[in-house]
Amino acid sequence: MNAESENGPDNGDKRYEDFLLAEYNNIAQAHFNTVNSISSFFRYYLLLVALPVPLLALVLKPEHAGVVGKLVERAGIWIPTCGSAVGGIGLLVMCYIANLRFDALLYARQVNGIRSYFVNCSSRSFREQRAIHSLPRVTSEPRYVEWHYFFFVVLTFWVINTSYLFAGWFYYFYGGSLPRLGWLQFVPWFSVFASFLLHVGLYWALAEHRETGYFKNRIIGIDIDGVLNTHRQHFAKLLAELTDKKIDSEAITRIPVRECADLGVGEADEHAVFNHPSYWRDMPVAPGVSTAIRRLRNAFRYKIWIFSYRAWPEEKSFPQEKREDYVQLWDAMGSSWRNSSKAIELLTEEWLGKHDIEYDHLVIERGNVHTTDPALLVQNRFAISARKKIPIFVEDDLQKALKLTAICELVFLMEHPYNQLQAVEHTPRNLIPVKSWNEIYAFIRDNL
Repeated sequence: MNAESENGPDNGDKRYEDFLLAEYNNIAQAHFNTVNSISSFFRYYLLLVALPVPLLALVLKPEHAGVVGKLVERAGIWIPTCGSAVGGIGLLVMCYIANLRFDALLYARQVNGIRSYFVNCSSRSFREQRAIHSLPRVTSEPRYVEWHYFFFVVLTFWVINTSYLFAGWFYYFYGGSLPRLGWLQFVPWFSVFASFLLHVGLYWALAEHRETGYFKNRIIGIDIDGVLNTHRQHFAKLLAELTDKKIDSEAITRIPVRECADLGVGEADEHAVFNHPSYWRDMPVAPGVSTAIRRLRNAFRYKIWIFSYRAWPEEKSFPQEKREDYVQLWDAMGSSWRNSSKAIELLTEEWLGKHDIEYDHLVIERGNVHTTDPALLVQNRFAISARKKIPIFVEDDLQKALKLTAICELVFLMEHPYNQLQAVEHTPRNLIPVKSWNEIYAFIRDNL
């Protein structure tokens, strides 16, 4: 076998199918193990909650009636408290077992997806496949809400938990010397109805979370510079106005620009541009941004989180010959610009509003914006994407995009001369290069 065939698409498909088969076996085993765990846990729970029953039968013998009556009177509120505690613990156990069941269903869905892959690769007709395969092949089945199956387990928990709850309050109001006044005498009966609603409501809420929220956080993270705006062209324009240095924006093949040795742009030139309010205030918006984001936000119900690292202005790096001019420009933005990031944040919010860009949250990053190490407790796009489980991100920095592919389900890379993928040896499949926001919208519309 030659090198081409070893590394070609056929070999890649074979490795992928081997992986799917191994995953099929592992997940199928995990599914059955989870079902067995549910059965074992439920049996142990039934055993534990049944332990007080023979003890109760013993103390309720006629010869013990007097002693029991005195104990009930002395116990007072502790009897319903203990009954409520047992019922509450039982409710938590039900939630735990329900989540185990949801895990089993998740495994079953994954197995369905793998089964579908191999069935679709088969050359057999649909009629033959239907005659052979009776198990589902869609990843949306089985449903998490199982009214005809697991709901009976929920009802069992309700009966057991409510029995302790009801017995406690019944003894408190009817077995002691407490006067049964007004509506208080209906508390034991009301607890039965409230407990039913709580058990069914919690089960439904957990199931709905698995169906619509688990692994499905609908947030799109978006960088600003190079994604929402045309920062290269604006940088070149303002650089010429402030320093008389003229460069072609298409010649910016590295960021920061000072690393482009043939352009003759130094760090002081960059600071002259970035420290000027007009760089941030007058930045041109990229074509199609407002419309695409509005559609994603309103039609597809995505929340838009906007990120940007803007550690400006930096007073100590103002051009010395124009220092007073820069200070006056920032003073016009507010007196707090020296001590906080509020000025640049207000400028950014003003720019987003000016260009009708809808968003739900704005994050101005500070500190180390390159690390993905959660131990450093930074508040950058990597830490926030991991914590908020952001599934989609739009980036222009190639290295940041590559890091985000390990965190997000899908990363769009807005193409520029400084972030070409040819420099990457192995491009992750979830890194999608795009040239415009129309491409981003079309991809999400057609594939998600």
